[in-house]
Amino acid sequence: MYEARHEGERGANKLREVMLRELQTGDIQVEYAELRDPQAWSSAAPTIPMVRAQALIAALVGQVRLIDNLRLDAEEDSDLQYVP
Repeated sequence: MYEARHEGERGANKLREVMLRELQTGDIQVEYAELRDPQAWSSAAPTIPMVRAQALIAALVGQVRLIDNLRLDAEEDSDLQYVP
């Protein structure tokens, strides 16, 4: 997903498709995988290109429920560098 965003993808639906494709491997049962603008939180998915993006994920791996989030635009907002 980082790669798709790094290559210029900003559509919420397309980024979500990539995220789900990456998560649906092995024994992972995705409960939710969503993207939101961290500076404009809403219950609905964004409909405009995402300048800022936060991935929100909950999944079951066996008996363990994992919940995580990831700021996808960190390399644009800080000193962090994306390395493919």
